[in-house]
Amino acid sequence: MNKNKKYPFSIPSYWFAVNICKFFLFCCNSFRFTKKDKFKNKKPVIFVANHTSHFDPPLIVSSRKRPVRFLAKSSLFKGLLGAGMKSWGQVPVYRTGKMAGISVIKIAIDVVLAGWDICLFVEGTRSTDGIFKPHRAKTGAATIAHKSKAFVVPVGIIGSHNAFPKGSKLPKRCHLDIVFGDPIETEEFFSGKLNSQTAKVFTEKIVRSIDELLPENQKALSESWKRFKG
Repeated sequence: MNKNKKYPFSIPSYWFAVNICKFFLFCCNSFRFTKKDKFKNKKPVIFVANHTSHFDPPLIVSSRKRPVRFLAKSSLFKGLLGAGMKSWGQVPVYRTGKMAGISVIKIAIDVVLAGWDICLFVEGTRSTDGIFKPHRAKTGAATIAHKSKAFVVPVGIIGSHNAFPKGSKLPKRCHLDIVFGDPIETEEFFSGKLNSQTAKVFTEKIVRSIDELLPENQKALSESWKRFKG
């Protein structure tokens, strides 16, 4: 299988960017990776994480020994930054123009089926206060997992909302941690039919697994669980 056929990127450029990320993170923050080496397999992994700052993608790619790809809005792919993002493996998602009809979920499925690990932020947008918001959870990760039959691994990102909160122009020095949970049990979900209800039930498993990895000050509020279940 030619992994680079549909969404190509430069492997040397990717690892160069990852090393730059590591250097920057070590200079700006005290951080560690928990259980980072537990997924030594050849099967693609879908990492599903909470999202609180611009530091989250660099933290995740810096923690892995295999490339991890992200989907990003196409407006970011402009000029030198855009060229760099494509070279580093980011996959543009178009909301307008002739490419707008291509589903984000289809793109993600294509990337995973090509053999790449991918990371998705289940809330869809950053949390301004660092608190996990399950009621924002999207079922896309469940759909992608069912279609690709990939491992699904919950990720808890801790402290990045303090390091680079939404709206900040400059990062602040603080402690960061990234915790990888155990792969979520998928046998029952994969063997059944995919529909809106089964996707929602599996998404609940994902968000509960993420919530368990977070400290008390970032755990979902009871109101968020009520709204999620509602």
